Amino acid sequence: MESFCFDELPYSPKPGDIGDFDFKEKAEIKLLRKHHPELALWGDVAIFMAWGEYSEFVLKRWNGNFSRTEEFLDYLCWQQMRGGWTAESPRELLEEMRTEWKPGK
Repeated sequence: MESFCFDELPYSPKPGDIGDFDFKEKAEIKLLRKHHPELALWGDVAIFMAWGEYSEFVLKRWNGNFSRTEEFLDYLCWQQMRGGWTAESPRELLEEMRTEWKPGK
């Protein structure tokens, strides 16, 4: 099975967007990248935007715990392959995406 490549393009900055992060936000982005090596090549804005979207639509609140969560990657995989996730979508559906991105699953 080929390794799944997470696409950062939907979360990348648009012309005019500013990726000016304060010290705390830079530390948060560093933690997200460390705990999600699948996103190691993503830019800071893309990681921060993706985490914010996941927090809003799945957790329905800002998640300040930046440790590894495979559900975050499940969400990114869902959006990339199926799209259309909304705040009303049931979280249980995300886990079925794990077989798409996680090696050996």
